[in-house]
Amino acid sequence: MKTFRIYSIGQNLRELEPVSIEEGFSFRAMIFSFFWFIYHGLWLETIVFVICQLGLNLLNNFIGYKIYLALQIILYLTIGVFASQIRIMKLERKGYKFVDLIVAKNHDKARLKFFKNYLGKDDGK
Repeated sequence: MKTFRIYSIGQNLRELEPVSIEEGFSFRAMIFSFFWFIYHGLWLETIVFVICQLGLNLLNNFIGYKIYLALQIILYLTIGVFASQIRIMKLERKGYKFVDLIVAKNHDKARLKFFKNYLGKDDGK
């Protein structure tokens, strides 16, 4: 089972747009960083990533290959560790608020569980 943070922009059922973000390390973000940023619409972060890559490539001639490789590994591991936090910061900039913490097998089941909990609260249960 995985833990998902649910963020939403609306309060009533018609405006509710829940987004589930899985907590923990993201191998997809680490391996496919550039494409992962673009897929999630993280344009500012994509630009920062490209600038970091260009800077490391320019430094490669001065710092040597071993240090260059170590810095690349650190960069990609950092992206993998902080991937969910990066997405959360973007959602909060757009006005989303944290509404629930759900344990489920996948994103769809997490959202379904959230709606069941949400509707249960409205019924006074």
